[in-house]
Amino acid sequence: MSKLTNIAQDYYDCLVGLKENSSSAGITYLAVRFDVEQGSSEFWRVIAAINERVHRLKLAVESLNVPASTKARIVNSIVLTSNAFSMGGLQNPWELVNREYLKEDCLDTIAMIASSFSYEMAYEVPDGDELDEFRAEVETLLQWLGEHEFQEHDIIRAALIEGLKKFLFDIKYVNFVGWLAPIGDFKQIIVAYKALENLELDADVNNVAKAAAVKVKSLVVDTYNKIKLAKDVTAVARWTLDIYGGAHLYLSHAPEVSGYLSHLAK
Repeated sequence: MSKLTNIAQDYYDCLVGLKENSSSAGITYLAVRFDVEQGSSEFWRVIAAINERVHRLKLAVESLNVPASTKARIVNSIVLTSNAFSMGGLQNPWELVNREYLKEDCLDTIAMIASSFSYEMAYEVPDGDELDEFRAEVETLLQWLGEHEFQEHDIIRAALIEGLKKFLFDIKYVNFVGWLAPIGDFKQIIVAYKALENLELDADVNNVAKAAAVKVKSLVVDTYNKIKLAKDVTAVARWTLDIYGGAHLYLSHAPEVSGYLSHLAK
Protein backbone atom coordinates (compact mmCIF):
# COMPACT_ATOMS: atom_id res chain seq x y z
CA MET A 1 0.00 0.00 0.00
CA SER A 2 1.06 3.62 -0.41
CA LYS A 3 1.69 6.25 2.25
CA LEU A 4 1.71 10.03 2.28
CA THR A 5 4.96 11.59 3.50
CA ASN A 6 7.21 14.62 3.02
CA ILE A 7 10.87 15.53 3.32
CA ALA A 8 10.63 16.35 7.04
CA GLN A 9 8.56 13.27 7.90
CA ASP A 10 11.04 11.10 5.98
CA TYR A 11 13.92 12.45 8.04
CA TYR A 12 12.00 12.21 11.32
CA ASP A 13 11.12 8.56 10.66
CA CYS A 14 14.77 7.82 9.93
CA LEU A 15 15.95 9.40 13.19
CA VAL A 16 13.31 7.70 15.32
CA GLY A 17 14.29 4.36 13.81
CA LEU A 18 17.89 4.97 14.87
CA LYS A 19 17.14 5.99 18.47
CA GLU A 20 18.67 2.94 20.12
CA ASN A 21 21.25 2.69 22.87
CA SER A 22 24.35 0.84 21.71
CA SER A 23 27.88 0.86 23.09
CA SER A 24 29.21 0.30 19.58
CA ALA A 25 30.85 3.18 17.73
CA GLY A 26 28.51 5.03 15.41
CA ILE A 27 30.23 3.69 12.29
CA THR A 28 29.77 0.11 13.54
CA TYR A 29 26.18 0.60 14.65
CA LEU A 30 25.11 2.30 11.42
CA ALA A 31 26.83 -0.29 9.23
CA VAL A 32 24.76 -2.98 10.94
CA ARG A 33 21.56 -0.94 10.51
CA PHE A 34 22.35 -0.21 6.85
CA ASP A 35 23.25 -3.88 6.38
CA VAL A 36 26.50 -2.98 4.62
CA GLU A 37 30.18 -3.53 5.36
CA GLN A 38 31.63 -0.94 7.72
CA GLY A 39 33.52 1.74 5.80
CA SER A 40 32.50 0.29 2.42
CA SER A 41 31.59 2.45 -0.58
CA GLU A 42 27.93 1.55 0.04
CA PHE A 43 28.24 2.77 3.64
CA TRP A 44 29.64 6.15 2.59
CA ARG A 45 27.06 6.50 -0.17
CA VAL A 46 24.27 6.14 2.41
CA ILE A 47 25.96 8.64 4.75
CA ALA A 48 26.39 11.11 1.87
CA ALA A 49 22.73 10.69 0.87
CA ILE A 50 21.59 11.35 4.45
CA ASN A 51 23.64 14.55 4.56
CA GLU A 52 22.21 15.58 1.18
CA ARG A 53 18.67 15.13 2.49
CA VAL A 54 19.57 17.34 5.47
CA HIS A 55 20.67 20.04 3.03
CA ARG A 56 17.40 19.74 1.10
CA LEU A 57 15.38 19.86 4.30
CA LYS A 58 17.07 23.10 5.29
CA LEU A 59 16.18 24.52 1.86
CA ALA A 60 12.58 23.50 2.42
CA VAL A 61 12.52 25.20 5.83
CA GLU A 62 13.70 28.43 4.19
CA SER A 63 10.56 28.34 2.02
CA LEU A 64 8.25 28.37 5.05
CA ASN A 65 6.29 31.53 5.79
CA VAL A 66 7.40 31.79 9.42
CA PRO A 67 9.51 34.34 11.36
CA ALA A 68 13.27 34.21 10.86
CA SER A 69 13.78 33.29 14.51
CA THR A 70 11.53 30.26 14.09
CA LYS A 71 13.41 29.19 10.97
CA ALA A 72 16.70 29.52 12.84
CA ARG A 73 15.43 27.33 15.69
CA ILE A 74 14.23 24.66 13.25
CA VAL A 75 17.49 24.68 11.29
CA ASN A 76 19.51 24.43 14.51
CA SER A 77 17.56 21.31 15.47
CA ILE A 78 18.14 19.79 12.04
CA VAL A 79 21.87 20.57 12.12
CA LEU A 80 22.26 19.11 15.62
CA THR A 81 20.63 15.82 14.62
CA SER A 82 22.74 15.68 11.45
CA ASN A 83 25.87 15.59 13.64
CA ALA A 84 24.98 11.96 14.28
CA PHE A 85 26.21 11.29 10.75
CA SER A 86 29.37 13.41 11.01
CA MET A 87 32.81 12.02 11.83
CA GLY A 88 32.18 12.84 15.49
CA GLY A 89 28.97 10.83 15.46
CA LEU A 90 30.61 7.94 13.67
CA GLN A 91 33.54 7.75 16.09
CA ASN A 92 31.61 8.04 19.35
CA PRO A 93 29.53 5.31 21.03
CA TRP A 94 26.04 5.39 19.55
CA GLU A 95 24.45 5.73 23.02
CA LEU A 96 26.38 9.00 23.41
CA VAL A 97 25.25 10.11 19.96
CA ASN A 98 21.67 9.51 21.03
CA ARG A 99 22.04 11.69 24.10
CA GLU A 100 23.98 14.51 22.46
CA TYR A 101 22.52 14.73 18.96
CA LEU A 102 19.22 12.87 18.71
CA LYS A 103 17.58 14.84 21.49
CA GLU A 104 13.84 14.60 22.01
CA ASP A 105 13.27 18.34 21.70
CA CYS A 106 15.03 18.33 18.32
CA LEU A 107 12.94 15.40 17.14
CA ASP A 108 9.80 17.15 18.36
CA THR A 109 10.75 20.23 16.32
CA ILE A 110 11.24 18.14 13.17
CA ALA A 111 7.93 16.37 13.83
CA MET A 112 6.27 19.78 14.10
CA ILE A 113 7.52 20.95 10.70
CA ALA A 114 6.64 17.56 9.23
CA SER A 115 3.07 18.33 10.21
CA SER A 116 3.37 21.76 8.58
CA PHE A 117 4.68 20.23 5.35
CA SER A 118 2.16 17.40 5.19
CA TYR A 119 -0.25 19.19 2.86
CA GLU A 120 1.86 21.66 0.88
CA MET A 121 4.95 19.52 0.24
CA ALA A 122 3.68 15.97 0.42
CA TYR A 123 4.33 13.04 -1.86
CA GLU A 124 2.73 9.63 -2.00
CA VAL A 125 5.13 6.69 -2.08
CA PRO A 126 4.91 2.88 -2.09
CA ASP A 127 5.22 1.06 1.21
CA GLY A 128 5.32 -2.53 2.42
CA ASP A 129 4.58 -5.19 -0.19
CA GLU A 130 4.13 -2.56 -2.90
CA LEU A 131 7.67 -1.32 -2.30
CA ASP A 132 9.01 -4.88 -2.56
CA GLU A 133 7.16 -5.39 -5.85
CA PHE A 134 8.47 -2.07 -7.15
CA ARG A 135 12.05 -3.01 -6.28
CA ALA A 136 11.60 -6.38 -8.00
CA GLU A 137 10.35 -4.59 -11.13
CA VAL A 138 13.53 -2.50 -11.31
CA GLU A 139 15.70 -5.58 -10.71
CA THR A 140 13.92 -7.46 -13.51
CA LEU A 141 14.51 -4.64 -15.98
CA LEU A 142 18.17 -4.42 -14.95
CA GLN A 143 18.60 -8.15 -15.54
CA TRP A 144 16.96 -7.92 -18.97
CA LEU A 145 19.18 -5.02 -20.00
CA GLY A 146 22.23 -6.95 -18.85
CA GLU A 147 21.32 -9.80 -21.20
CA HIS A 148 20.58 -7.73 -24.32
CA GLU A 149 22.70 -5.32 -26.37
CA PHE A 150 21.55 -2.38 -28.48
CA GLN A 151 24.43 -2.77 -30.97
CA GLU A 152 25.40 0.72 -32.23
CA HIS A 153 23.12 2.35 -29.62
CA ASP A 154 24.58 0.46 -26.65
CA ILE A 155 25.65 3.71 -24.99
CA ILE A 156 21.98 4.27 -24.20
CA ARG A 157 21.78 0.84 -22.59
CA ALA A 158 24.85 1.68 -20.49
CA ALA A 159 23.23 4.92 -19.33
CA LEU A 160 20.04 3.06 -18.45
CA ILE A 161 21.91 0.43 -16.45
CA GLU A 162 23.87 3.08 -14.56
CA GLY A 163 20.72 5.06 -13.79
CA LEU A 164 18.76 1.99 -12.74
CA LYS A 165 21.54 0.85 -10.41
CA LYS A 166 21.55 4.25 -8.69
CA PHE A 167 17.76 4.18 -8.46
CA LEU A 168 17.75 0.63 -7.07
CA PHE A 169 20.36 1.61 -4.46
CA ASP A 170 18.16 4.51 -3.34
CA ILE A 171 15.09 2.28 -3.13
CA LYS A 172 16.99 -0.34 -1.12
CA TYR A 173 18.11 2.23 1.45
CA VAL A 174 15.09 4.52 1.20
CA ASN A 175 14.42 4.32 4.95
CA PHE A 176 17.74 6.10 5.48
CA VAL A 177 18.25 8.23 2.36
CA GLY A 178 14.61 9.30 1.99
CA TRP A 179 12.39 9.41 -1.09
CA LEU A 180 13.89 12.51 -2.67
CA ALA A 181 17.05 10.53 -3.48
CA PRO A 182 15.36 8.05 -5.86
CA ILE A 183 13.18 10.82 -7.30
CA GLY A 184 16.30 12.83 -8.12
CA ASP A 185 18.29 9.89 -9.53
CA PHE A 186 15.35 8.83 -11.70
CA LYS A 187 16.15 11.76 -14.00
CA GLN A 188 18.95 9.80 -15.68
CA ILE A 189 16.53 7.00 -16.52
CA ILE A 190 14.07 9.47 -18.01
CA VAL A 191 16.74 11.06 -20.21
CA ALA A 192 17.77 7.63 -21.55
CA TYR A 193 14.11 6.73 -22.06
CA LYS A 194 13.61 9.87 -24.14
CA ALA A 195 16.56 8.83 -26.32
CA LEU A 196 15.05 5.36 -26.73
CA GLU A 197 11.72 6.79 -27.80
CA ASN A 198 13.47 8.84 -30.45
CA LEU A 199 15.15 5.67 -31.69
CA GLU A 200 11.77 3.94 -31.98
CA LEU A 201 10.96 6.27 -34.88
CA ASP A 202 13.95 4.92 -36.84
CA ALA A 203 13.00 1.89 -38.94
CA ASP A 204 16.63 0.69 -38.93
CA VAL A 205 16.85 0.40 -35.14
CA ASN A 206 17.10 -3.20 -33.93
CA ASN A 207 14.18 -4.84 -32.18
CA VAL A 208 16.04 -5.13 -28.87
CA ALA A 209 16.26 -1.32 -28.53
CA LYS A 210 12.59 -1.00 -29.45
CA ALA A 211 11.62 -3.63 -26.89
CA ALA A 212 13.71 -1.81 -24.29
CA ALA A 213 11.82 1.43 -25.02
CA VAL A 214 8.54 -0.31 -24.22
CA LYS A 215 9.90 -1.84 -21.00
CA VAL A 216 11.51 1.38 -19.77
CA LYS A 217 8.40 3.40 -20.56
CA SER A 218 6.38 0.96 -18.48
CA LEU A 219 8.73 1.53 -15.54
CA VAL A 220 8.65 5.33 -16.00
CA VAL A 221 4.86 5.40 -15.99
CA ASP A 222 4.66 2.96 -13.07
CA THR A 223 7.16 5.01 -11.07
CA TYR A 224 5.17 8.21 -11.41
CA ASN A 225 1.99 6.35 -10.60
CA LYS A 226 3.59 5.11 -7.37
CA ILE A 227 5.47 8.29 -6.40
CA LYS A 228 3.01 11.14 -6.63
CA LEU A 229 3.30 14.78 -5.70
CA ALA A 230 0.54 16.40 -3.73
CA LYS A 231 -1.96 18.41 -5.78
CA ASP A 232 -1.19 21.67 -4.05
CA VAL A 233 2.57 21.40 -4.34
CA THR A 234 2.29 24.06 -7.04
CA ALA A 235 1.86 26.54 -4.19
CA VAL A 236 5.59 26.06 -3.55
CA ALA A 237 6.69 25.66 -7.17
CA ARG A 238 10.19 27.09 -6.65
CA TRP A 239 10.85 24.64 -3.79
CA THR A 240 9.49 21.82 -5.93
CA LEU A 241 11.80 22.57 -8.84
CA ASP A 242 14.81 22.94 -6.51
CA ILE A 243 14.11 19.57 -4.93
CA TYR A 244 12.95 17.56 -7.91
CA GLY A 245 15.03 19.26 -10.59
CA GLY A 246 13.73 19.32 -14.14
CA ALA A 247 13.02 15.59 -14.41
CA HIS A 248 9.47 16.10 -15.59
CA LEU A 249 10.68 18.15 -18.57
CA TYR A 250 11.97 14.94 -20.17
CA LEU A 251 8.58 13.26 -20.11
CA SER A 252 7.01 14.92 -23.13
CA HIS A 253 6.54 11.54 -24.81
CA ALA A 254 4.88 9.86 -21.83
CA PRO A 255 1.29 11.18 -22.01
CA GLU A 256 0.14 9.12 -19.02
CA VAL A 257 2.27 11.18 -16.67
CA SER A 258 3.47 14.30 -18.47
CA GLY A 259 0.23 16.25 -18.12
CA TYR A 260 0.40 16.38 -14.35
CA LEU A 261 4.14 16.89 -14.08
CA SER A 262 4.35 19.61 -16.72
CA HIS A 263 1.82 21.56 -14.65
CA LEU A 264 4.54 22.00 -12.01
CA ALA A 265 6.78 23.85 -14.45
CA LYS A 266 4.27 26.66 -14.92
